[in-house]
Amino acid sequence: MKKDLKPIWLYLAIYFGIQFIIGFILGIIYMNNAIEMVNKLSAIITFISYLVVTITFIFIYRNQLKLKIKKMTKKDYIYTLVGAAILIFVNVILYKLFSGMNVKMENQETIMEAYQNSKILMLVSVILFAPFVEEMVFRYSLSTLIKNDSVFVIVSSLIFGLMHGIGLASIIYISLGVVLSLIYLKTNKNVVASTIAHILNNAFAMITILIMIRL
Repeated sequence: MKKDLKPIWLYLAIYFGIQFIIGFILGIIYMNNAIEMVNKLSAIITFISYLVVTITFIFIYRNQLKLKIKKMTKKDYIYTLVGAAILIFVNVILYKLFSGMNVKMENQETIMEAYQNSKILMLVSVILFAPFVEEMVFRYSLSTLIKNDSVFVIVSSLIFGLMHGIGLASIIYISLGVVLSLIYLKTNKNVVASTIAHILNNAFAMITILIMIRL
């Protein structure tokens, strides 16, 4: 597999570029209330950013993705579903553990704040767009750069975890990164498999959080 860092550079350029441009425009328009407006529109800004990155990735890698889907075997689907179950189990156990220790979950708090402003857009972003984009960046692209599987799992999981927050809470995401990396490797580096598992995990996490909010 040839080295392919396009997903990383495109993600950094497009996702954060859109965030910066929209924030800059809101700063000019609203000036003193710019931060408040950015917070109010965070779900919309996140949705637009992920949407553009997702469309870009699909356009560039459409043929490879079609081939990956065709190459999915029954064994790959089993690895994907079992991996998703492990993801959810690890997520629940660590979340309960850290919640009991009153560890601040910054990523979840940010997601829920945005969710309050635009429920549908945030759900689509978290459940569909984010998993695909993150798997293309943290699994596919990094695996083309790091040839040693063990090193890949460690580096990919650490970067994935730290990108979601610094501190004890990042252990949750590092653990999830390990499982996703193993799913990716076990399915012959099929990014579609790890994306499906990631989607199932995020869907379960969001449903759980919403149920807890309503109780």
